[in-house]
Amino acid sequence: MVRRSFLEKGFLGKRYSGKRLLGKRGFAMQFNWIFVLIAGAVIIGFFFSLINNLIHSDDAGTKVRATQEIDALLKINLASENTQKIADFGSKLSIVFFADRETTYSEYSAKGSPRTARYDFNVIFSPNQLDADELLIQTFTLDTPFRSMPVVYATNREIEYVFLNMSSRVIQTILAFVPANLTKKMIWEEEQLAFMENYPDRNYDRTVFVTDDINFNYIAGVRFDSFSRPAERLFVVVITPGPGAIASYGNISFYRYTQDEGFVLNGTSPYFDHRLMIGGVISHDRNIFENNMRKVLKRINLLSGLYDRRIRRYAGEFEQCTQLYVNVLDTLTGSSGSIKSLSEDRGELTYEDMSLIFAASNELKQKNSAIVGGRDCPGIY
Repeated sequence: MVRRSFLEKGFLGKRYSGKRLLGKRGFAMQFNWIFVLIAGAVIIGFFFSLINNLIHSDDAGTKVRATQEIDALLKINLASENTQKIADFGSKLSIVFFADRETTYSEYSAKGSPRTARYDFNVIFSPNQLDADELLIQTFTLDTPFRSMPVVYATNREIEYVFLNMSSRVIQTILAFVPANLTKKMIWEEEQLAFMENYPDRNYDRTVFVTDDINFNYIAGVRFDSFSRPAERLFVVVITPGPGAIASYGNISFYRYTQDEGFVLNGTSPYFDHRLMIGGVISHDRNIFENNMRKVLKRINLLSGLYDRRIRRYAGEFEQCTQLYVNVLDTLTGSSGSIKSLSEDRGELTYEDMSLIFAASNELKQKNSAIVGGRDCPGIY
């Protein structure tokens, strides 16, 4: 056995001790590097998260401002009678409309906005979503049964409305009152109607076929296999008018397209004024249509009560007109078939009530004309 000297032992001891010291220092340095990497990753992640939040916050803020501007635009137009205009947004914008069919709750917003704007007391007939850089707006004042409230149609030129059979009085009535700049396609002849399966996909956001109940058969069983995403883009609105020369009251049926069954009924709703019927065409959405109809009826019911008090005041002050006013009160508020009674919220909207409101409205107009033209008496409205 080789014996090591004291010096050798000391030298080796120092050498081994140095290795041990170097190992500790290396471990400490390695730990520091790991700590730096982790801390750096956390800091970088924090900054990325901050930037991402700022980007999304700015995007949300932009959409909130867009919602506010849309709200201001539509409400300004509600104050403008009998106008048509095109509102240019400057860039493409998606507007979402929501309406509860069973109440008057309704709202709209720029898509993705965390805030919405309510329009529970305003009548705006629109599709449930509009994607475009502009908005077509038409405003008129509803005067059935009396001057009641402003009504707005809101749509755009990216929706194609296709009218079937131009000889139909329903179609003729609609075309006389829709916004002038609407994207319209007219199918004139029965020979064309017989080949609706060949109707081309013209790349509009939506294609809405509009017809009456007589001509619905031309499109009822047609399959549109050549269309891209037909379930999202194809709709049918069918008008079933009541008897008479014009489509002044009746039913509107709303159809949506399915890949398996073609056009499927999505519900039927009644109307009592041809301009409200056109609102159903513009919206092609039962929820939005019935929601707005409830707003109209609610306003008529309120005004009926106000006109009742006004007429009773007239009857007490103008004795020569008393009997005329009594007759008016019977139509306005006096019976179960009066305008006030028929406009009350009964749950479901019914064809019978709407036809009676139309009849009572005509009767009220005739009585008002007799008061104004026959005697020196203040008019009802």
